[in-house]
Amino acid sequence: MSHTIEVSGTVTKKESLVAVNPEISNNTLILETAHAFPGYHGIVPEEKVPGSLFLVTKKKYSKDAIIRSFMAFKKSLKIDLDMVASQITLQNNDVDAIRIKGLSNYSILPQLIQALHDEGYRFLKYNHIKEFSSIIKVEKEYLLEEIESGFYNDKNDTETHYFTIEKEIKWYAFEKAIIDIKYNIDDNNFDAALATLYRAGGVVDLVRIYKKDLHLNELKQIKDKLCDYIHD
Repeated sequence: MSHTIEVSGTVTKKESLVAVNPEISNNTLILETAHAFPGYHGIVPEEKVPGSLFLVTKKKYSKDAIIRSFMAFKKSLKIDLDMVASQITLQNNDVDAIRIKGLSNYSILPQLIQALHDEGYRFLKYNHIKEFSSIIKVEKEYLLEEIESGFYNDKNDTETHYFTIEKEIKWYAFEKAIIDIKYNIDDNNFDAALATLYRAGGVVDLVRIYKKDLHLNELKQIKDKLCDYIHD
């Protein structure tokens, strides 16, 4: 029998980022996803403009502070958005950022940046950066439906699914494993990322799979092959 859980956690993924035009970004360094869910080839929500935006900060701001600002801005600016803490790799360094998702257009950015500045947030200045691959870690809140022990559907996104794994796996080992798995299954059109949930008993490691019309048996097949790879 399925049940729903609301829980905090993270998702770690690799995506291409590109700098947003400084005329749009108020001369602030804002990076945008160039291709949402790069492992999946099909129409995905973030193909709308703008995609996920990363406002690169001068220092780390707490998850609590960012959530409180997000709640305030939804009321004061009357806009629907998702704003969370994140970390990205930029020029071989880990830097902190605020990830903003769900904006219908770029026109609100100057007002949003000013509102953040008024709250005390400080950002790096615009720098011309060509498109590059980045490891991205996003702190987020999950609303999940456990459809079977260790298997979840995302209640906020019907194309996103998760399964638990027994131990932590580092990104580059995971990336290699997914590439190998894709060579050995018939339907390899999916995007994969690492995730964690923070539960009362500790940290739970998961894999996130993005795929349209994914059946549970396909999810189980990916998990079985990944577990075989991890345990080799």
